[in-house]
This record gives sequence, C-alpha cells and structure tokens, in this order.
Amino acid sequence: MCRRFAFLLLLVFAFSGCESLPHSIGSKNMRIDKDPIASPLERNKKIYVAMIGGVPEDMDGSPEALALQFSKFLAPVAASVRPAERLETREEAMRNAAAQSCDYVFLITVEHWEKPLLPPSVEVAINVEAVEAGSGRFRSNSRLEATCHAMLYGLENSPRECVRPQVNAWLNTLFAPGPDTATAPYPNVMPPPPSMR
Repeated sequence: MCRRFAFLLLLVFAFSGCESLPHSIGSKNMRIDKDPIASPLERNKKIYVAMIGGVPEDMDGSPEALALQFSKFLAPVAASVRPAERLETREEAMRNAAAQSCDYVFLITVEHWEKPLLPPSVEVAINVEAVEAGSGRFRSNSRLEATCHAMLYGLENSPRECVRPQVNAWLNTLFAPGPDTATAPYPNVMPPPPSMR
C-alpha cells in the first residue's frame, strides 16, 4: 500500500509542475561590463526592448515573444516597458525608442534560447546592451548564461525560468538600489502603439 501511494505521489509531482520542488540544476553565469564612470541605471524610467541581430535556428520562440518576455523581466524596475513587435536593427530600435519618449534602450542578442526534447534540459545565452535613448550613450553590456536540467519530467523547465535567477541578480546589480526584483509584479508592460505595428 505504501509503495503504491509513493508511486502515485511521484506521478503527481512529475505532471503537476509543483512549485515547492526545485525546478532545475545546472551552471549559471552572469557578466556585466559597465561604463566605468557611469552611475547605476535609474529606476522608474521608460524602457524600450528590442531584439537585434540574427535569431539562432534553435531558438524556442519568436523575436517578438522574447522581447515581450524580457520586458516582463524589466517591468519591476521601470515606469513602463515597451517591447518591439519584430526583429529590429539597432538604428530602428533607437529611432522607435526616441519616438516613444523612452529613456533607455535594451538591445538583446540571443545565442541560445532552446528547450531540447531530450534530455529535459535548457540552454540560454543572451547578450544585453543598455544605452541611453536620447544620446545613444553606452551604459552597459551584459551576458547572461544558464544551462538547466529538470529534476523531473513535467516540471516547468523553460528558458524563461532557467535564466530568471540570473536576470534578477543582473537587475539588482545594474540598477540603483530598490525593491528586490524577484518579488515584484509585472503590471507595466505596454504594447507598441498602433502606429508602430
């Protein structure tokens, strides 16, 4: 009886994505190259997020979906965040950010954002450059990497969840001191205006 109960409990955990269990294990790295004379980025500013450069063939998701996801990551430190709706060039992103009166532009280049079918692992490698929208002044260039292996099939093991710990640490390092981003809500991600679609 106990053996049967233990087996059923294992099945429940495997297929429920139970939040109380650790989602993944694996290597995680973060590197930030900042403007050495610049102060931390200010919180509560308008941010424009765009994917630039090529999209790797193994990327799980579209450029606009990833820009939207990264906008949600940035929302806790921003007054508002506007994600690009398509892959853009650097020049297009800077122009669109200025047209929407944004303060910062985050330019994302993805090397890996994949979720292979087997084994249950995820690999993420992202470069993120932050510049001032008005002046184009460089503020930082960051690289976020993560390789995650699911503890059990059925647990959420997406690229988004895999890289989330690095993103939270990165935000708290890059921006001026404030509330911990890991517990902040995502209320202020705004879709592009009709003229930008």
